[in-house]
Amino acid sequence: MGVSFETCSPEEGFNLKGEQKLQFVSEMFDRIAVSYDKVNLFISLGQTTLWRILALSWLHRYLQPGAKVLDVGCGTGWVSWFFGWRYSRMH
Repeated sequence: MGVSFETCSPEEGFNLKGEQKLQFVSEMFDRIAVSYDKVNLFISLGQTTLWRILALSWLHRYLQPGAKVLDVGCGTGWVSWFFGWRYSRMH
């Protein structure tokens, strides 16, 4: 029988390996991704958004014209979206 987020507790999921771990984490992320940014915004009283904006405002000064940016931990994609929106007209 396959492992799923519905049938395992977080503690059990932590101990999974290989394909079972991948399935568990994928299902968990799919479930929370819809509300992740909203919950973060609420819990942090906006501090996560402020931190992201400040970090991106600092970063762009170090980029060469035409540079490409890779967000390797993109999660919900908010940082990539904001960076593209804010700096698309930069160069």
